[in-house]
Amino acid sequence: KMLSLFKKVFKKSNAVFKVLEPNIELTVSVSECIKELIRSGVKYNQVTAGYITFPAKLFDGLDMMVGLHYQGAFIDYIEIFRPIEYYNSPDFDINESYAEIHDAVVSCYGKPQAKNPAYLSGYPSERWLGRNFVIDHSICDRFGLEEHLSFKFVQPN
Repeated sequence: KMLSLFKKVFKKSNAVFKVLEPNIELTVSVSECIKELIRSGVKYNQVTAGYITFPAKLFDGLDMMVGLHYQGAFIDYIEIFRPIEYYNSPDFDINESYAEIHDAVVSCYGKPQAKNPAYLSGYPSERWLGRNFVIDHSICDRFGLEEHLSFKFVQPN
């Protein structure tokens, strides 16, 4: 019953997450996303049965990794993160990274509708609410500082 409700919600979502390079549009359909990846020639990694990653340029040209988290035929959410080399750099600064990604998201989606300046461990979080998507951006300290950015498809208002 829950799966049926899940399908109804996502079939109504016409949200699209645009990727600059490769030039593709990701939708809620896993099969369509995989077709787009194959068509564009991008090499993706099937990390687990419900998780695919691939390198991409997003927003205003940031080099990022994209992770598609899914169950069955539908994307649960799109995870966006820096390549591991970025975190291993001696010049890495979590606050600069957060500011750069914040500015890139603002340039595409406008100012966030919600902000919490001290979400977890004193670090900020932000949320953008679109008609059929939600974007969350935060820093947390689980096993060291981690920056999280996710795009989730939601039922239109």
